[in-house]
Amino acid sequence: MELYYGAYKSQKVTGNLAKIKMLEQSIEMIPLGQESAEIFGMLKAQLEIQGNRLDDFDLAIASSALAHNLTLVTNNAEHFINKRFINCCPTSRHKTTYTKTKC
Repeated sequence: MELYYGAYKSQKVTGNLAKIKMLEQSIEMIPLGQESAEIFGMLKAQLEIQGNRLDDFDLAIASSALAHNLTLVTNNAEHFINKRFINCCPTSRHKTTYTKTKC
């Protein structure tokens, strides 16, 4: 969702859409299922009660990773830092890995 959004608002829509299509062929897409939806709702409510917010796209990605017990690797560490439901493990100078448990 977020990749398509970025492609359609970019200056190079056709080229970026082609890159997304290539990426989709090289990775397994994980659907947002019932468990992801429940985690999303729980986390969004908890964050708002705590006075925090997280973009819905980022929260959906994190919820899906948590539901499937997967590691989330991102170049947007600032979107996830200080969110108590997820811990971060630096993997390189430019990427950060997030998991449910401490690394």
